Amino acid sequence: MSSLSHPTQVIAMEMVDALLQLVRSFPRIVSNAAFRQLVDGVKGQDMTQLILGYKPLNKVRISCGQVISKAYRDAHASVERYEELRAINDFCVTFDAHAYQQADRDVAQFRKDMVMLK
Repeated sequence: MSSLSHPTQVIAMEMVDALLQLVRSFPRIVSNAAFRQLVDGVKGQDMTQLILGYKPLNKVRISCGQVISKAYRDAHASVERYEELRAINDFCVTFDAHAYQQADRDVAQFRKDMVMLK
């Protein structure tokens, strides 16, 4: 299973990227005409480059993807572990005790029903 195989994982990483695009779209004081006299001669860096270059934040960004991937691997393992019980669950969900009691059943049908429950 790849690290980003589930759509929700991809969405989570796209959200982080969208956040960076949002930060990039913010107006910057350095380039704003109203503030130009206050910051004359100051050159600013691209905020997304600052964010991506900030090691603690970048580490958290990468860790988010890893945590999401691990959560999906764990969930997938749980599903596989309980897959053999699906037939029991399906029976319990659909079984209508009242209808079963009202139906005419002979010994052969009762035996078939018990075999199904094994």
